[in-house]
Amino acid sequence: MGKNNKALFQKLSRKLMDRQSASRYRHSLSVAEWAAQLGRAHGWSVERARLAGLLHDYAKEWSPKKLKKYVKKRRLSIPNLSFILKTSPNMLHAYVSAEVAKQKKWITNKKDLRAISSHTLGRKKMGLEEKILFVADFSAPGRAYSSAAMIRKIAIKNLEQGFRETLARKIGWHLLKSKPLHPLVIQVWNQVVGGC
Repeated sequence: MGKNNKALFQKLSRKLMDRQSASRYRHSLSVAEWAAQLGRAHGWSVERARLAGLLHDYAKEWSPKKLKKYVKKRRLSIPNLSFILKTSPNMLHAYVSAEVAKQKKWITNKKDLRAISSHTLGRKKMGLEEKILFVADFSAPGRAYSSAAMIRKIAIKNLEQGFRETLARKIGWHLLKSKPLHPLVIQVWNQVVGGC
């Protein structure tokens, strides 16, 4: 890690330690390191992957009111915003986290910012960075569910297969819990399995 990048990572790690709960902070560090490993294996800069992983949940513990206010103030473009507001306003955290990282100039690379904004719902025609962070968030060491370890084994060798398995597990969990599926997740799944 370059000297400037290492200093930025350490600075932001300290910031998050003060702003996040202990469990959320551990998760952020875990995702950062796992994203870095996947980046090394599949061609995303280790430093950029690590930083995006660290910041992916920056706004995760914000209240729904604060998230909505930020989205409105910044006029963020959110897919099916009304659906999110009705079913799970916390989903906004991915888009808000990316915007904060952009506004603070912590991250300037558009692909890295897109990876943060799409780490929860995905996006049609996801790029390498997006798939890595999507997988890293779901399967980072520390996740309690058994499928996380299985996906780690798959994803380090085959990112596409790891991404597909991650998406399937996320959708399956929503179905088992009788939770609504965001329209974008359905579109991403249809594209992954059917090229739609």
